[in-house]
Amino acid sequence: MSKPSQNTNSLIPEGKSWVDHAEKTQLVHGTQDTIKKEAIVVFQLGDQQYGAPIHDVKEVVNAPDISPIPQTQDYILGVTNVRGSVISIVDAESRVSTSPAKTPNHTAFVLVINSEEFQAGILVKTVPKTVMIEEPSINKSASVLQNLTEDDEFIVGIAKHEDQMIFLVDILKMI
Repeated sequence: MSKPSQNTNSLIPEGKSWVDHAEKTQLVHGTQDTIKKEAIVVFQLGDQQYGAPIHDVKEVVNAPDISPIPQTQDYILGVTNVRGSVISIVDAESRVSTSPAKTPNHTAFVLVINSEEFQAGILVKTVPKTVMIEEPSINKSASVLQNLTEDDEFIVGIAKHEDQMIFLVDILKMI
């Protein structure tokens, strides 16, 4: 019986198993693209990053003048006019009870909520950014969220992005 000849034209490098080769081929041919990603609008409150799914944010605008409303929660700043619609404005930092970020007072943006139920916006003091987060980097398990207080019920998960932790929020519950 003769020894099988070594095929020098083989796609599998010498000394490598077909499993190693298959894994490498999957990476090269885009199998990693099948990992679902979610677009998140990320904003800073105090020293922490928070984020909401992009489909929950209609637009981001420079903060217009806000008219206060008497006898409301401390975190409700008042109402304002955005593109002809009167919307109520929630101070995100007051809502999450963080210490204010070190930003100038004139810097503020409103994340206008995309909702049929509410005409509202969330006031943030830094420019929000949009990031793509892979679903495996998002943790929405009960064990992560079990120690939240009733005041934090709007936090629905934690994501890791570029060595930063981002608290994911249900923006409708924030208001």
